[in-house]
Amino acid sequence: MGARVLYQLVLSPYCTKVRWGLEWKRLAYDAVEIDPFTRKEPRSASGQGKVPVLEDGGTVVADSTRILAYLEEAYPDRGLIPRQPAARASVLALEDWADEVFIPDLIAFKIFSADNPRRMVVRTAKHHPPSFLMKLQVLVGPAVVRSLGRSRRRGRSLSQIRLDYERHLDLLDSMASGRPYLTGEGPTVFDAAVWGGLWSMKGMAGEELLGPRLNLSGWFRRMQSEI
Repeated sequence: MGARVLYQLVLSPYCTKVRWGLEWKRLAYDAVEIDPFTRKEPRSASGQGKVPVLEDGGTVVADSTRILAYLEEAYPDRGLIPRQPAARASVLALEDWADEVFIPDLIAFKIFSADNPRRMVVRTAKHHPPSFLMKLQVLVGPAVVRSLGRSRRRGRSLSQIRLDYERHLDLLDSMASGRPYLTGEGPTVFDAAVWGGLWSMKGMAGEELLGPRLNLSGWFRRMQSEI
């Protein structure tokens, strides 16, 4: 079997979700930061430009949910998806909520909060060799980030975006009460998805909203300690 490679953008919540899953399962891998302009690496590996993409020997899988499902079948030790049908269905539904509701609202909150677009662009540039295109991205990138993020507003005011995000945090804080992980005694793909989103807020305006939610912040530290 050839090397295991994860094609990623390091700040992507979905790529972070997959990294956590790989680390939890103790699977060695090489993380390749893709060219954000051409996206040639995932296109070459999978025929499309989105990340994450996992190349595992002769198997190529795109999309964070599909990647973790593949890892669960190929490497069942330290499982992240319950085998019992009802528990499995519940966890997969929660993972879908995290991917399709929580993370998009987190991204909207991040994009439209204070200086975050500039911080996102600068942090991304640090993971790439200096070049004219990277310098240009640092200059015009924040405006591009805000422009591309307009669809995530869905007609909401900035105060409504923040309110929606904080409601999600309150819900997750309640889920983390009285148990080590969000659905019980062990982590699942749902935990990985939520952690990926919250990890992407590190160093951003709004990161401080996690601290007062003691159950969720304790869970976040526990997830960090597991990898």
